[in-house]
Amino acid sequence: MKKIRFFEHDEVFPRIAKAIEDFSTRSRHYIEHDEIVGSLLIDPEGSRLINWASGRAKLENAESKDWTDKQWADNMVAWFSQKYTEGQLQWRSRFERKEKNGKYAYRVPQSHAKIRIDAGLSSGRGSEKSK
Repeated sequence: MKKIRFFEHDEVFPRIAKAIEDFSTRSRHYIEHDEIVGSLLIDPEGSRLINWASGRAKLENAESKDWTDKQWADNMVAWFSQKYTEGQLQWRSRFERKEKNGKYAYRVPQSHAKIRIDAGLSSGRGSEKSK
């Protein structure tokens, strides 16, 4: 029996990469799995891809047909991590990864990150710095 794929990695993984890159412009910290899931859920293109996957699962009457959008986003990020582990991702050289709370967290290597640093905590203003 052929396994049905409900989303295409080459469509979803760039959205995950964008979430990691966007976070890395604001912080030196790693973005955690659940934060990437949240980013996919609020990203218009990410939401479209989640809806597409959910719709396909319903049409195929798959076990995942009743998944929530959060479960779909979680599954997509888990696949990203799996392919990263297997060394099959073009983004592997673009991100650092570490395990955090039993899941993987990512960031742009600090030598490549352009980070907004809040210089004045009371003023709320920051400046752009390259690291």
